[in-house]
Amino acid sequence: MERTVVAVFDSRQEAEAAMQDVVACGVDRQQVHLREGSMEDVPGTKAADEAIRRAGWGDHLGDEHSGQYREALRRGSCLVAVDPLPQDKAMDVAAALSRHDPINLDDRVAGWRERGWQGYDAAAPRFSEQEVRTERDFNAQRPRAAATTGDTDSDANASRQQASTIPVVEEDLAVGKRMVERGGVRIYTRVTERPVEESVTLREEHARVQRRDVDRPATEADLRTAFKEGSMEIAERSEEAVVSKQARVVGEVDVGKDVSERTEKVKDTVRRSDVEVEDLAASRTTGNTGTTGADGRTRTPRRT
Repeated sequence: MERTVVAVFDSRQEAEAAMQDVVACGVDRQQVHLREGSMEDVPGTKAADEAIRRAGWGDHLGDEHSGQYREALRRGSCLVAVDPLPQDKAMDVAAALSRHDPINLDDRVAGWRERGWQGYDAAAPRFSEQEVRTERDFNAQRPRAAATTGDTDSDANASRQQASTIPVVEEDLAVGKRMVERGGVRIYTRVTERPVEESVTLREEHARVQRRDVDRPATEADLRTAFKEGSMEIAERSEEAVVSKQARVVGEVDVGKDVSERTEKVKDTVRRSDVEVEDLAASRTTGNTGTTGADGRTRTPRRT
């Protein structure tokens, strides 16, 4: 049984790099096909069209995956189809394609639906270069925490006018983990038929009746049978070919995932706020020099 392996990439460079990796696995270059843009505006060879059709195009236009592939191409992605492959080779090709981070089509479709996409429309025009860049920027976006800013001058004035507590803040680096989708592969199983023929020798029987003229005296044996009525039958038989089929398991494909661990060093910066205290000089009062009386008034001495 032969397989077709398909992967979708956001750029032609990624797709071509994946194709080179597949060929390095020992796959004939004629079996690796690239499709960029819609099927209508980028002509391809007959072999490429046949491979993509077997991957869910053409003969299955009502299939959900067909519309999703068409929409990905309409939005500027590239499709790589490798076909035909024996079962034992399909897994190696799938691993080679996955090393180049193909898009997760199911996750991508979910993003389209969040923005109102309801299904592939054959009449919809292909994305322009600007729309393609906008689409890729949207897919690359990740949520970021917004920073909070305050009014420095008003905070300083408030600290001078009234007693307050100024916190000394220090950030700690906390490293966690999250599971993210890095693409994947979709494996198709299809059934092919091929004509076979075998030679067999068949035996046939045919009745043979021969009449000949003779001239001799009748014997006693001839007289015993000559004047008796009777009949005899000779059956004709022939052999015919009988065809039977027996299914045999000639190979197996184990589908699974290999899990590995790696240590990654995370580098970032942490902040700390420090509070500095500055002593201010005592204020001085300028004016007349004198003594202060009991009523709190300053009295200037007179000269005599």
